Amino acid sequence: MSEQHVSSCEAVTQRSARTQSERALASADGAVPGVALLLGASGLLPFAAPAIILWFAPTPWQAWLVATLTAYGAVILSFMGAVHWGLAMVTRHRWRNRWFGLSVVPALVGWCAVMLSPLVGLLVLSAAFACVYALDLAAVRAGIAPPWYLRLRRALTLAVAALLLLAASAVWSAYS
Repeated sequence: MSEQHVSSCEAVTQRSARTQSERALASADGAVPGVALLLGASGLLPFAAPAIILWFAPTPWQAWLVATLTAYGAVILSFMGAVHWGLAMVTRHRWRNRWFGLSVVPALVGWCAVMLSPLVGLLVLSAAFACVYALDLAAVRAGIAPPWYLRLRRALTLAVAALLLLAASAVWSAYS
């Protein structure tokens, strides 16, 4: 196979990949993809179960419930940062380098939250998810993320923040 033919095939493949990406973003103005909605909603269960059970659990279980909730919150917060790392990798936006920098902050905040007192850790996570939502909003407004992403993130962020605050209030109540 000639070098020119290989080069021509690579150009067609790259053009096809770009076209598929552009179509995906263009159609992204519609509804949230079902799989994203399903996986996002399923991801709320590990937030909801400990936050609710914490109110009724015997005292010996409470520390474990808070630890599992805080650890899961830190993992998901890190995942949210990774989403922005991925967005930074594929954009040519003038804020690309800032996006890379900001994308590592959620993991660091989550790591710190795990080491804080239970109440403070839950409060830090709740605030951090709200801050990541601001980054989600900026990504959509800059055209880096599809518009449906913000609709998904708004609902999930409100639920996560509320569940973390519910757990924090249970912790506060237990110590009051």
